Amino acid sequence: MNKLILIMLLFSSGVMAQPMVWTGDGDGISFNDADNWDTNTKPTASNQLFIEDDSVVIRSVALAYSLELDRAKLTILSDLTISNADTFGISGVLCAIYNEGNIFINEAGNNHQDKAFEITSISTLINRGNIRIKNAFEGLHLKINSTLINEDVIFVDSRGSSLRMGNGSTAINSDSIIIANTSTSTNSGIILTSSSEFENDGLIEIMIDGVYSTGISCNYQTTHFKNNGQVEILVLKGRAIRIISSSTCELLDGDLKIIMEDDAGGISVTSSSTLIIAASTRLEVQNVPEDSWIDVEEGSTLTCHGDLIME
Repeated sequence: MNKLILIMLLFSSGVMAQPMVWTGDGDGISFNDADNWDTNTKPTASNQLFIEDDSVVIRSVALAYSLELDRAKLTILSDLTISNADTFGISGVLCAIYNEGNIFINEAGNNHQDKAFEITSISTLINRGNIRIKNAFEGLHLKINSTLINEDVIFVDSRGSSLRMGNGSTAINSDSIIIANTSTSTNSGIILTSSSEFENDGLIEIMIDGVYSTGISCNYQTTHFKNNGQVEILVLKGRAIRIISSSTCELLDGDLKIIMEDDAGGISVTSSSTLIIAASTRLEVQNVPEDSWIDVEEGSTLTCHGDLIME
């Protein structure tokens, strides 16, 4: 992206952050080397950064207002903090991000178009450290055949969708993903869309507290949620699982626990959709309400071959 175009975009969106473009004219690799940026200054919390077609390493504490990657590789060995971004926090296209440190994204975005952390177009995010997204409008999004591999801890606190996957994207969790979702819209803790797949070999904890929010939602085409580990959904308000828009979702393997409070809903299958709970799945539901906690709309199907335990 041309530097002039980047500056014009910043002013047109009302963003007051100062733009900086990676040149690599210093040591050619260090994020905090001032000579690697067009301003010849070290990035601060007031800078919107753009890195294109290069490899960059963060070896010491780093700050930014936001960070955009285009065909770039970013390796994080220390702390990266993104704070108070008006639009996105981190955005990557055709990129690779390797985190062995800590990524903190605080208060990113003002509406559903603004993602705290988004990778798209065959991008890869490998987390071997900690990713913490706090008080964001939208959380972590994977689009267009992108991949998330989590080997440590991801925490997302959002008012919109917390972890959204679409267009053939894949996520593999072997450690911990913790989600606190307070959406008042139909967005969810985890959303699978358009042939996306999620494999859990670790722990996933989801807390939702929005009237229309959902713990796990499957929308459009066939999606797969394969659980070899443990999933716990605490529903204060909203629904635990929602299958909509002519989609087919298969819950495969592992233990799935749903804990429901008084105003909570359980499982909803609507709009000519299908939910299949495989024989190898153990579904435990606690605090089952007196009213029906399963809603299957006419024309939709729910098939349970696994173990269902209700308390």
